[in-house]
Amino acid sequence: MDILEACEAVATIIATGALQGLGEAAAHNITSQIVTRIRKIFSGNLQSTSTLNTVLANRCYANYIGSLAEILHQHAEMNHEFSAELIEWANKYAPHTTTTIQKVRARRDAYTAGRNITIVHNDKEPRSE
Repeated sequence: MDILEACEAVATIIATGALQGLGEAAAHNITSQIVTRIRKIFSGNLQSTSTLNTVLANRCYANYIGSLAEILHQHAEMNHEFSAELIEWANKYAPHTTTTIQKVRARRDAYTAGRNITIVHNDKEPRSE
């Protein structure tokens, strides 16, 4: 896992409190420990601390999670020990995700959403658009 993925995963963990394979009490305890460590790293930086507090107050808002991930990444670039901690937390606690591939067969317009869309026109060879 690279540092960008780790920052996004840790920001999501902080915002949601959801950790892979742990119950609510254990997840809350570990999330609190992670937040305490991040507060120590952020000490003296009002913008970073403010963003962390905003995420904790407004859990699950994607724009706040993204902002926190960016700030975590900035601090990780300056502190290699913190970078290693973020990757460890992400590998250990982030929920596992899978890739979803969407395949659409349509003889007319197909309205889909996502990054990788394959459209098959009149049962011919698929082509990516």
